[in-house]
Amino acid sequence: MGEFFRELQVDNGLRKIKVNDEGEYIEVSVNDSTFFDRFADLLVWVGDKEKELKQYGDTHKADTLEDMEVVREVMRKRTQTYQECCQRLDVLFGEGCCRKVFGNVVPDDLLIMDFLEQLTPVIEELGKERNKNLSLKYNRSRKGAASTKRKTLPGSDV
Repeated sequence: MGEFFRELQVDNGLRKIKVNDEGEYIEVSVNDSTFFDRFADLLVWVGDKEKELKQYGDTHKADTLEDMEVVREVMRKRTQTYQECCQRLDVLFGEGCCRKVFGNVVPDDLLIMDFLEQLTPVIEELGKERNKNLSLKYNRSRKGAASTKRKTLPGSDV
């Protein structure tokens, strides 16, 4: 086997965020151009679902214990929403995100909102890091590879 001519190392943009006392973490790639949009979409989705659940609960109020079927249906809808939220979090942050963050339970709205409220400033900080790196890399006054004059490429005089 031959030697490598050169070795390149590219920052894959993966940033680890510790999420529990066991040292488990979720990963975010600041180089994934879709991540920040998908995170914003998740926050909008959660807000919309909260409104839907509140409206459903207000419409189907149970005044007596005989209305247990109504209570059960409201709880079923809430549980389905939280399960779907966990699926969305697992897609966004990697399989097992919810297990790492919440343990082996279906989290309720309080747990999910607490997680998102703690996570949002971290994601904002990562977005700022990405923007800073982009502006440094593509700055107009940047000189590629610290050169002071233009290099001519072989065959450029053709």
